[in-house]
Amino acid sequence: MVKDFLIDTEVRIVATAREADGLALSSRNVYLGARRRIVGLTLHKALSAAAEAYKAGKTSRDDILGASRSVAERVLSEQQSLPPSERALYEVDYISLADPESLEELDLVDLKKGVVLSTAFDMAPLEETEPGEDCGLGDGKVPRRSVGLGPKKFLTSTVAPVVDYASNFWMHGFKGTAIGSINRVKRIGAQAIVGTFLTTSVAEAEAHIATAQDRFWKRAVKMWTDMHTLPETNPLRINTDRIRKFRRYHRSPLYHVADALKHIEMEPLEPINPFTFAPWEDRVRTDIHESQEL
Repeated sequence: MVKDFLIDTEVRIVATAREADGLALSSRNVYLGARRRIVGLTLHKALSAAAEAYKAGKTSRDDILGASRSVAERVLSEQQSLPPSERALYEVDYISLADPESLEELDLVDLKKGVVLSTAFDMAPLEETEPGEDCGLGDGKVPRRSVGLGPKKFLTSTVAPVVDYASNFWMHGFKGTAIGSINRVKRIGAQAIVGTFLTTSVAEAEAHIATAQDRFWKRAVKMWTDMHTLPETNPLRINTDRIRKFRRYHRSPLYHVADALKHIEMEPLEPINPFTFAPWEDRVRTDIHESQEL
C-alpha cells in the first residue's frame, strides 16, 4: 500500500516481540493455560529449525521446511503418546516459504532476496483436565458466542472477512480464472452455516448472500468513494489523480477500479472534515444539578 499510494512512509521490519520462553507476545495467550502454553512453544521451535537450516546454506524448499516439519511432527507424536489428561494436541495449519516481494510460494530460495517463513498452528481444546489445573481463560475450551446471528450475518462475519481480505487490491488480478477457488472456500463456509446444499448459488439464494464478485466490487467502490470524501490535504485524496492516469506498466491495483468508475462524478461529494476537538482546545461545559422539588 505504501508503494501503490506513494505514501511518504518508511516501513521497517522488526523481530517479533517474544516472552522469555520464546512465545510470541499476544493477548490471546491467556487462553492457553500451562499445558498448552508449553506445547505452543513448538511453533517457535519449528520456525527456528527452519531458520537454522537457511543460515546453514540450505536453499531448497524441502530442506528448509523439512527441518520445521520434523520438529512439529516429533512433538505432536510425543503428545499423542501421552494419556488425554496430560497431552495438548495441535494441528499444523500451514508452513510457508514465500518470496518477500510477491509472497508466492518458493521451491528454491534466492539468497540475494531472502525469504519469508511463516507458519500457523491450531491448538485443540484440552481433552481431559485435572482438578485445579491451569487451563487458561475459558477453561481450555475457548468458547465463542454467536447469539443473534442469522445465516447471512454469520457468514459475513466469519467467512467473508477472510475471503475478502485486501480484495480492493488483488481482485483485478484474478480476472475470473481464480474465482473458482474463492467460491469453493465460500461454498464450504455457506454449507456449514446454512446447510448442506449442492451449489454455492443455492446457499447464496437461501441466505441472501451476495456473490464474491458483487461483494468485491462493493468494497472497491466504497473505498474509492471514501477516498474522494477525504480532505484535499490527505495523501490518499491527492493521489487519486495519479491513480487515474493511464500507465502501460506498473499500474496501481486501484487503476481498474478508477477506470471502471471514470464516468461517475466524484468531485461533488461532500468532504469528511475532522470534527473532534484536540485535547488542548476548549470544550463546551455541561453542569448537571439535581432537580429540587418545589
